[in-house]
Amino acid sequence: MGQSTEVPEEIRDLYESLDSEVSFVHAKWKLYRQLYGTSEERIELLNRTAGYFFGVVQQSLFEDVVISLCRLTDPASGFGGKENRSLEQLIDQFALLGHKRLCELLRSDLSETKGDCEPFRT
Repeated sequence: MGQSTEVPEEIRDLYESLDSEVSFVHAKWKLYRQLYGTSEERIELLNRTAGYFFGVVQQSLFEDVVISLCRLTDPASGFGGKENRSLEQLIDQFALLGHKRLCELLRSDLSETKGDCEPFRT
C-alpha cells in the first residue's frame, strides 16, 4: 500500500495490518500461480511426485486466498456493530480524518474489487 509514515497516526495500526494482509495474500496467489498456473508439465510432475499432497496444497492455497479477499472486502462493521479489519473500515477512517478525494478514489476501487469477489461470497 505504500509508506506508512504518510498515514495518520490514528489509523496507522489498521493500515499496517491491512498492508501486511494484502502483501501476504499477493504472495500466496503468486505462489499458487507459479505451482499450478504455469504449465501442464509442472502439474504432471507435481501429480507424479506427490499428487495427493499437492492437491491438498492447491485447494488450501486457493481457499485461503479467497477467504482473505472476502475478509478484506467485508463491510466496515459486522454483527453487533463490531468493527471489521477491512478495506472499507480503513476508507471510513480516512473519511473521518477529512480525506474526501482519497476516499472517493478508494471507494471506486473497492467497489470494483467487491464485485470481483461476489461470486466467491455467494
